[in-house]
Amino acid sequence: MRAIYRNTFWLLLCLPLAGCVSSHQRTLSRLIDEDGGDRNLSHIESVVLPPRGEPAYVLLYATGVHASRVQVASFRKGKPTVLFAGGSNTPDTDFRMEYGVPTIILEQADYQPDYATGKRSREFYAWNGTTFTLTKTEAVSQCEKDGYVMDCS
Repeated sequence: MRAIYRNTFWLLLCLPLAGCVSSHQRTLSRLIDEDGGDRNLSHIESVVLPPRGEPAYVLLYATGVHASRVQVASFRKGKPTVLFAGGSNTPDTDFRMEYGVPTIILEQADYQPDYATGKRSREFYAWNGTTFTLTKTEAVSQCEKDGYVMDCS
């Protein structure tokens, strides 16, 4: 989870429509705790989801040695609504804009014969205006694992 290991602290970002992450921090922390996540290895990012401009929070966090999870939550009438919850059996979970579309990327490993040498794939979940849906899956090169590109020549 590149974002987690780079940012092992709470980000306090504000959106004009949503208020500050800190105003919802207790509830967001509870969502991570209830999912078995590690708040010390977490990253919270505020986003605006098109087309209605709905403010939401992306929670990326570690669960265990190699696993990671992501949740996207918005607050409707003051109560949290989870718009997406998913996980990866590797540390590589990410959120980014792909061609202007909010996208969640989950990397999966087959662990065959083991974690280090097994095959991996990335699942891309793009926001369609209502929810995040799986749009594509791609193989990960043996030279690009755990967020690093290695020289395989």
